Amino acid sequence: MTPFPIPIALWGLLLTIAWVDIKHQQIPDTMTILLVIWTLLHPNVAAADRLLGSLWGFYTPILANQIYSRQQNGIGFGDTKLMLALGGLLGLKSLVICCLNACSTGLIYAWVTQKDGFPFGPFLCASACYSYHFI
Repeated sequence: MTPFPIPIALWGLLLTIAWVDIKHQQIPDTMTILLVIWTLLHPNVAAADRLLGSLWGFYTPILANQIYSRQQNGIGFGDTKLMLALGGLLGLKSLVICCLNACSTGLIYAWVTQKDGFPFGPFLCASACYSYHFI
């Protein structure tokens, strides 16, 4: 089990990323770099799993964006970099579950609010907190 202040600091970083994405609809590279540094300093999964998670987290949104953006704008590159960092933090299995949770809640939000474009980072950050602690 990790010491108590470590998850609180991680929650604070993810909450800040989510808040900035809500306010400005972009995720600054400095915050993503802080999350990558966090991942390197506090590894909680095997190195191979972190590498596979990072690769999956980076290339899957790019592929989805290429398919989707033929009709309209898709996921932003800040979200892609966030998923790269979350892949290193969570590992492949937990990242897949995190992405499924984030996509499900994002779809429900879009359906309820009938909004066309909205920040996806808050859904990723909330799902990452859940996956980090419960999966």
